[in-house]
Amino acid sequence: MNKYIFYIDIDGTLVKDFDLRLDENLIKKITELQNDGHIFVIITGRAIHSAMLIHGIEKFDFISASFNNFVYDLKNNEILFKGNMFSKEQIDNLLSVFIRSGGLWSYKNEYNDRTIYKELKDAYPSYDLVTFDDFFSDIDSGIYHFMYYDYFDTNTKKLVVKDISLYEMPGRYTDIVLKTASKDKIVDYFKSKLNDYISVGIGDSSNDIPLLNKVDISIAMGNANEEVKKLTNYTTLDVEDNGVLYAINNILKL
Repeated sequence: MNKYIFYIDIDGTLVKDFDLRLDENLIKKITELQNDGHIFVIITGRAIHSAMLIHGIEKFDFISASFNNFVYDLKNNEILFKGNMFSKEQIDNLLSVFIRSGGLWSYKNEYNDRTIYKELKDAYPSYDLVTFDDFFSDIDSGIYHFMYYDYFDTNTKKLVVKDISLYEMPGRYTDIVLKTASKDKIVDYFKSKLNDYISVGIGDSSNDIPLLNKVDISIAMGNANEEVKKLTNYTTLDVEDNGVLYAINNILKL
């Protein structure tokens, strides 16, 4: 029997909006397939702590968090891989861009989503509300991902240094990561260790495209944008209709 390794996004794929619980039927299916030797990997822009707030995520085998800046083994509770953090020069560049644009922003350190803005803390209760002193301390210990809560205009984008990627996301925010931090890197990481597994990627947004281009079988959510749907092998149901479970049962027929 073929063995599969699944790479599955969280927001817009496993859960919608602020849901904090996976579907129980999906959890049962994942457990059943794990017992048959298949592997399940969460791949998300979320920090590890934010991902683990969702009931059912602990049933997965691994989490690739903050755009593959961290690979966390859920069964053995250890970090297997840690990526590159933003340099002080790159952060100075982004701060000047944020000031020019005038919007709100947050960032992720090793485990948590953090912000200096009470408005964002109120909107996202899992975020840590920090001071500028905390932020500057985090620069030294490691910042791996920024989020800006709007899109940048064309001229502003040109001010961002070339080794940083900008992903415009549904909900009108921008994910900001190093070009070395990309969701496709997790496929290479596990392929070097588990090369006899067939890789399956399931996602909904533009930041999932590197992953979906890398896996053996790519599946777009029904709520995915058209760019994502055009490049994938299959399209499943919307997140509201449990599209991940439908893909496993009716597309892969497992």
